[in-house]
Amino acid sequence: MERDEEEKGDEQTEEEWPHFPCLSKLDIEDCPNLTRVPLFPTVEGRLVLESCTEALVRTMKMEPVVAAHHHHHHLDSQQSSSSLLLGTALVAPLSKVKELFLERMKELQSLPEEGLRNLTSLRYLSIRDCRRLTSLPPAIRNLASLRQLVIVGCTRLASLPPALRDLTSLRRLDIEWCTLLRERCRRGEGKDWPNISHIPVIYLNGEALQGSGWPIYTTTAFYFSCFFFIKVISFDIFVMS
Repeated sequence: MERDEEEKGDEQTEEEWPHFPCLSKLDIEDCPNLTRVPLFPTVEGRLVLESCTEALVRTMKMEPVVAAHHHHHHLDSQQSSSSLLLGTALVAPLSKVKELFLERMKELQSLPEEGLRNLTSLRYLSIRDCRRLTSLPPAIRNLASLRQLVIVGCTRLASLPPALRDLTSLRRLDIEWCTLLRERCRRGEGKDWPNISHIPVIYLNGEALQGSGWPIYTTTAFYFSCFFFIKVISFDIFVMS
């Protein structure tokens, strides 16, 4: 019986899958036993996801939702014209996300092409420890607002696509612990260098290939140091009180 229910759940469409209709903020971290998450098409600003591959893919494949006076619901083809006449707005899923952090997405082999077209506001994309990720799709060229791309610990990522050349707003690329990209991204010699040479600042394993700035491992270490310090101070205040 449980197996039948599980198979039935896997066959649910995006319309049948539970979703957050008005959610604007979402961070999911350190939840290794979390197996299912409602969809989240209306998230804005910063989105952090760890081990939520299916929810991400389903959300990115959703149809546009109707947004009016902070109320959101699904839109079908019969509702589209009447909704527009009533002054509502169509919102593509995740179209208002500006920072996207994907971490330890165990099943993620590539980013959904159809979903990437909706990420028109995305300025920062971080992909970390997605060990099954093998490629970045051509549709990544649709991330017209992207300014920084960080790829860390994606050991099966075999190459960087020519589509990156179309990202004229991209100002910085950081790559760490991606073994297969080490030779392909060598300045002036690697096979993928023509795809990234237009980016002003490029760091590969902490080494500046061009431009200058803080290496990603330095900024990451600084972030976690501050996080740990805040946690300690919060604990001391709690004990004292």
